[in-house]
Amino acid sequence: SKKCAMAVMLDGARIYTPREVGAGRIDWERTFDLDMVPVSDLVAVEVYRRTSETPLEYQGLNSDCGLLVLWTRAKTAR
Repeated sequence: SKKCAMAVMLDGARIYTPREVGAGRIDWERTFDLDMVPVSDLVAVEVYRRTSETPLEYQGLNSDCGLLVLWTRAKTAR
């Protein structure tokens, strides 16, 4: 099976797009660290496992390996 990283959006902004470093290898050192977002700040998490599951507004984000969309209290408090 192919190993790859999901693209990540936080409060509607793209914060991580997977980057290949040749021969289909992912730059794992540059992946997004989920520990940077405190669980207590999260109000919603959306997981789209492949492009065919991704809503139209998120397509085109280089999300061939899926997309993780995180929503925090900061965004929903407005």
